Amino acid sequence: MIAPMASCVMAAAGLWCLGRAIRLPPANLGRALAALNQPPTAAKTATGKPGQVMGSIIDRLVPTTRRLAPDLAIVARTGEEHVMHRLRTGGFWAAGVTGIWAAPLLAGGRPLTGPILLAGAIVAAGISGIVTTDRQLRSTATERRADFDGIAVTWLGLVSILIAGGAGTEHALSDAADHGDGWGFTLLRRTLQTAAIGNANPWDELADVGGRFELETLTDIAATMQLAGTSGAHVRSSLQTKANALRSRQTAAIERDATTRTTAMAGPTGLMVLGFVTLLLYPALTAVAAL
Repeated sequence: MIAPMASCVMAAAGLWCLGRAIRLPPANLGRALAALNQPPTAAKTATGKPGQVMGSIIDRLVPTTRRLAPDLAIVARTGEEHVMHRLRTGGFWAAGVTGIWAAPLLAGGRPLTGPILLAGAIVAAGISGIVTTDRQLRSTATERRADFDGIAVTWLGLVSILIAGGAGTEHALSDAADHGDGWGFTLLRRTLQTAAIGNANPWDELADVGGRFELETLTDIAATMQLAGTSGAHVRSSLQTKANALRSRQTAAIERDATTRTTAMAGPTGLMVLGFVTLLLYPALTAVAAL
């Protein structure tokens, strides 16, 4: 009796996590702007709200480690959202295991395993769902970092053209970022706008964002610009050299990936040829064996 009740509770918890993760409550812009103007003491007092306390409890139960912070930043996902994704996937997998276990009971049969093995399977399924969510996050972040190399090559090419046309360095950086679409150009525009509003050097802001998102390409570009100084000619030549290096590295990565895929196809192709030859020789071998 205890096992079916525990299974129903786990299934209900999984469905609740799934429904909560599908529709996350939107952020209140008014409260966010008001929090920016609060003094530190008031900001600390405001953290005692029920929603924030619940988010803190969930974050402690299923913690988002610091090693995931760059990946969360590059995919534009907050720690609370990732925790909800973890709970959704883990709860869904645990509910699936419970449903498989309860299927024979609904058909009037006996359960597949005992309650102890069921509890272990539910825990293992939940942990596997959490690990899968983290792996998906890392995979998406890795793909975005790889895509940023192509975005950086295009952006640096536009910057070099604008500097050659007589534009200033900062104006060329921002104007080149305005002529692109996608998350990479959006990140560049936001970074350069932040530097302009804060009256800071754009390469310092680019280096900060590159370190926060673990974008080595952006960090190298910022270091190259800082070494080149404010001279337009030096900046243009340095950026052209960096763009050529990125283009060569991207071409080498594409060729390496193509070679890996070609090598991986050798096995299936060999098996197909072997099967075809076996199909052709089978009638002759059968006739010889019948003699």
